[in-house]
Amino acid sequence: TTGHIEDRRRLCTRFVLYGPRKINKSGFASFELCEDFMRGDYDAQIFCTANSQDQAKILYKKTQDMLRSFDPQERRIRFTATETNWKEGQFRAAQMKALPAGGKMPDGWFASTVAADEYGSAAYVNGRSDMGATVATAESSMGPRRQPLSIITTTASLIQSGPFIEMIESTKQLLLKEI
Repeated sequence: TTGHIEDRRRLCTRFVLYGPRKINKSGFASFELCEDFMRGDYDAQIFCTANSQDQAKILYKKTQDMLRSFDPQERRIRFTATETNWKEGQFRAAQMKALPAGGKMPDGWFASTVAADEYGSAAYVNGRSDMGATVATAESSMGPRRQPLSIITTTASLIQSGPFIEMIESTKQLLLKEI
């Protein structure tokens, strides 16, 4: 091999933004979701996930507002309270949907981007996390997408046992092994 990546695919498929409050982590995730909707796969399917319906709607609404600035007259993009997609006959077929923790993953979806907002506040209750299960299900629907992307945003939390803590610990172990 030449050491070059010839097909220009993403080098990572999971991005974690862990930072203090009020740095607009959801805004960053919204920008990336907007980018995928406008320039990603022709048939991109995007999920805005969070621990609650309200939080998922905040992320979804921020992204929808960005998209609305591209098509304020709604000539090409259809905006509803729960789903945003291109209108019939347009040059793209991307879709975006809000999916709260514990919500049922729609059948037949083939996610290209999943944004998990406030993932660090997802706790295990009776050995199970609704948010962890929702994110895992959405990520498993990515299947053989050429460039899937998971965006995880969170702040510090008091949660001692949850899917985010497990993810951080496994990453820490992997890095310690590299050293």
